[in-house]
Amino acid sequence: MRGEASSRALVDATLRILERDGIAGVSYRAVAREAEVSANAVAYYFGSIDALLLESIRNATQTWAETMAAVRPAHFAADLSALLVSEAASDRRRLVAEFELYLLAGRKPALRQAARAWADALLVPLGDLSDVERRKLIAVIDGLYVQLLLADDGVERDVLAAIINDALPARHQAVTRRKATKAASKAASRA
Repeated sequence: MRGEASSRALVDATLRILERDGIAGVSYRAVAREAEVSANAVAYYFGSIDALLLESIRNATQTWAETMAAVRPAHFAADLSALLVSEAASDRRRLVAEFELYLLAGRKPALRQAARAWADALLVPLGDLSDVERRKLIAVIDGLYVQLLLADDGVERDVLAAIINDALPARHQAVTRRKATKAASKAASRA
């Protein structure tokens, strides 16, 4: 193992542990075992578990930012809801692991800036937002993540799109707002 490739392998091992065992499962020994290196190698590259977790959340943020690049500003609600539903269905364990890292920032101040960057990456397609608009959208989308993770049978994409669209500033709301609202009402009546 050398340099960046070594660091990346350790971060990947950490994310696999998070997927399988949660934060409580992350230790020098567990990461070393998962990455098939010595515990000393983990300490050498990261110095602390917090540094390893910080790099893990940065990695998740980079991946998230790349994913969000495909979200079209004019279709933000529809594209983001499709993305969330797809991620929850295809890689739920990774989604739980990344959200657990995000929440860990509440306990670990060293992770907070990286957690904020993760949230901010979500809003890049929309460009300039006021602080209130930004906070509102992040709060709504964080809540939707929790609901997706708790839903055994998933959440309908149209319902998510309607909720996201309603949280958007008027200048960003989709032309298809009536259609999304109608779908959400229909879903609510079935519940």
